[in-house]
Amino acid sequence: MGFCYASQFRPREGYRYTVEDSIYVRADCVGHGVGKMLLAELISECQARRCHSMVACICGVNVPSVALHASLGFREAGLLPEAGNKFGEWLRLLIMHRPLQ
Repeated sequence: MGFCYASQFRPREGYRYTVEDSIYVRADCVGHGVGKMLLAELISECQARRCHSMVACICGVNVPSVALHASLGFREAGLLPEAGNKFGEWLRLLIMHRPLQ
């Protein structure tokens, strides 16, 4: 139905306690709580590993992803216009942040 994981936010030593989440839910499972269950568990696992904060980098206009992250305590931290290119279109990158401790 879906999967998620946390990866190192940036390679430099000073960022070692910040992780970035990635979450993928199968199209026919969106809106049934799968993403929230996966992300909530990932947050718990990262807290247990003593990570300090989690970042979500959301490409384009992805209302469901923004709502999911907001429902679990993430807040908007920044917006980078034209940060990525996908299928020939420049897309914004919304950065959301959540403290873990």
